[in-house]
Amino acid sequence: MRGTFMKKYLIIAISVSLLAAACGKQAQVQPAQPAPQPQAQTQPTDDMANWKTYTNAKYGFEVRHPMELTIKEDAKGVVFSHSVPYKHHDSCDLKGGAPVLKEVVDFNATLKVFNTDVESAVKATFSFPKDIIENGQFKLSPGFVDEYSSGSLKGYILKIGAEGCGVNTYYFPLNALNTLVVSQRFTAERTELITGYEKVLALPGMINPKDEDKIFNQLLSTFKFTNDETANWKTMNLPESKNVSFNYPSSSFVNVKDKNNIEIINGEEKVDIFYKADDRISTGSLTSSRINIYETVANEYLKQFGVTLPQGRIDGMLAGGEKYRFELMVKGKKEIHEVFYINVVLVDVYTLSANESDFQKIILSFNQ
Repeated sequence: MRGTFMKKYLIIAISVSLLAAACGKQAQVQPAQPAPQPQAQTQPTDDMANWKTYTNAKYGFEVRHPMELTIKEDAKGVVFSHSVPYKHHDSCDLKGGAPVLKEVVDFNATLKVFNTDVESAVKATFSFPKDIIENGQFKLSPGFVDEYSSGSLKGYILKIGAEGCGVNTYYFPLNALNTLVVSQRFTAERTELITGYEKVLALPGMINPKDEDKIFNQLLSTFKFTNDETANWKTMNLPESKNVSFNYPSSSFVNVKDKNNIEIINGEEKVDIFYKADDRISTGSLTSSRINIYETVANEYLKQFGVTLPQGRIDGMLAGGEKYRFELMVKGKKEIHEVFYINVVLVDVYTLSANESDFQKIILSFNQ
């Protein structure tokens, strides 16, 4: 799939070059430049002594930033930016005819915390999610999808760009139910791709690309998530399935009923977990015959509840980490089930009485 995507990437790069020439812009036609690749900072430095602290109660985080940055909150998240007045043609105008810009943006970073697991955050922000992540695992590809860390943040960077224009998107799992997504846009005005870029760099107050990367990494290194309700949760491996673990509230009592059943009891709330690694399922690449076995095993388990997997649902459960949710009425109460696969282990997490939020956090905490 990445091959198909990169073909689109190359077509965009060629289009930019042709349009630049057709419009008579002073753009030097050179090979497409990759998005900036900042080196991660792990500790704040002395030049951050006068930085301010920004706190966002909505998303539950705080971060430090230079006083010169402008901060704007909108639907996309919290935007940290800086610009210098300078009239110029838009170096990233693919169609031509765009109005003359009045400023050069030399810093732009948008932070937003999604109340979802990292794969759901990717699906919400990227048009081709299966190109870069599948079943909770990122598909590393040097220069396209890479691991990335800054301070306490550990995650991945997605680099999309052509002819000095594009965006880096960073995905940082904060816990099972929260993901920090950071987007960093970049343009070509301050690069050798544009004739006369030296004049732009010499403008008073201009942040050069090297310093921009430094500030960006320093800013990220100060990020603190202040709304982590699962920070003190405990972790447990499933008995008989030691490669699969999950998190649960520290105040809960865990009752291992048998080798395939666990109860998590927290006051009046209770979550049950059924899990089983069927002998008919083996590890290895997915084939049509193995997919059929996965589906058969799941449906044999679901038969006791009078339900079966909808047509085609098994593909999403195996490839995209989707979960099959259904509800039953038990003694006049609604029993909620969410069934999914973790590698070769079939898992059903269900409850009659648990808080929906904690129920989802337990489900999303499952990992290998």
